[in-house]
Amino acid sequence: MPKQLYSNIMNGYTAKACNAVEQNPDFANAHFIHLASGITALSTACRFRRHDIAAFLLAHKAKINDTDNQGKTALFYAVAHFDAHSGSTALLQMLLDHGADTSLLFEIPIPEKPSKDYFCFNCTGVADDGTNEPSRDLTNRYSLVVYRQKKLTALEIAETFKLQAAVEILQSHALKKASAASCSIQVEELSPGLKI
Repeated sequence: MPKQLYSNIMNGYTAKACNAVEQNPDFANAHFIHLASGITALSTACRFRRHDIAAFLLAHKAKINDTDNQGKTALFYAVAHFDAHSGSTALLQMLLDHGADTSLLFEIPIPEKPSKDYFCFNCTGVADDGTNEPSRDLTNRYSLVVYRQKKLTALEIAETFKLQAAVEILQSHALKKASAASCSIQVEELSPGLKI
């Protein structure tokens, strides 16, 4: 059944995916072992920008920071496949609101600068030709590019691939978190032992 659940999430069959999780609550934390990555159900929903399925999985106790075999979480997939025009902003915000760990480092391939005659595809599936637009011609134009592995946070990934809306959401979240931590420290200093 998990193989079918993966297919339902990938294809956006919300009712089928949600019914499967309702019938077997363990599926909310399924790892799809038929894939080498062992991607989780929540990560799959984020990879394919299935906001409704991701919300359903979180409501059914999906582990927000669960990693696949490559050490990647739902937050990574939400940023790596970010598209400001397809509901990704709400999906990213939802993950942050549910406690996604923004301090995790994800190992990703970063392309060296290709010659201007070629396209280079990064982990977002977007052409790296300076336009940041998806390529319409994936079959005829491949670049001979050397990739180097680099460990980056979700914010650094968004900055690297110029995903401005994602950068703004992640920076705003970091500021709120820092502000809340600062307020907590100030209250403790003013009233030690006071429970709020």
